[in-house]
Formats: sequence, C-alpha cells, structure tokens
Amino acid sequence: MTTKFELHIIELKKLEVNIKQQGNEKLEQWLGFIKNLELGKEASMYEEIEKARKVLEEISQDEEERKLAEQREIWRIDYNSDMYSAELRGEYEGRKATAKRMLEKGFSIETIEEITKLTKEEIERIK
Repeated sequence: MTTKFELHIIELKKLEVNIKQQGNEKLEQWLGFIKNLELGKEASMYEEIEKARKVLEEISQDEEERKLAEQREIWRIDYNSDMYSAELRGEYEGRKATAKRMLEKGFSIETIEEITKLTKEEIERIK
C-alpha cells in the first residue's frame, strides 16, 4: 500500500446516521455532494469538494464527455456480465470434469448426478 492513495468504501444509508452522531462536517458535505449532485451547487468550505463539484459541472456540460461516460458505463456493465457468464461456464465445466473423473473411477450415474447436479443426459454425453 502507498501513502499517496487512500480508498474509502462507505454505505451511504449507514453513513447518514453515523455522521449526525459524530458531527463530521466534511464527511457530511461529501455525503450531500454524492447523494444530491444538483443541490450541491452551493460553495463548499472544503477545497476538494468544491473542485469535485466544478469538475462534475464541467463534464456535465460537455456532450462528448457525457457520451464517453455513458460508453464507460455500458462497457462496465458488459464486462461484469461477461465475467459472470464466464464464472458460470467455468463452474459448469468443472462439474463436467468431476463427472468424467467419477465415471473413470466407476461411480454410478445416480451418484454422479447427486454430487455434480448434472442430468443423466449430460453425464452420458461425457462418456
């Protein structure tokens, strides 16, 4: 880990309650900025929040930047979908490989079905 980068993951719903209890004004302003970007137009007393607001305002006005942001979001959704599909395919291939090894060891079709959750037809195609 480096000292030049910090990453914080926060659950916004839980954060609202904690902020009010702790009285963390800077965090409260970030939360307001994140939750309601349109209402965040008033100047912040924190330089980072004001800079983020200005950048957001700037890129929101640029049609090309909006298109790029939309394309990045579509790519991210497609990527996650592809990764999930690959995970499912890998799991299925793993079950088929297990069934093949079980067949080689002489396990019954019924036992292989029970353990791998493959159908009888899928197991017979492996033979």
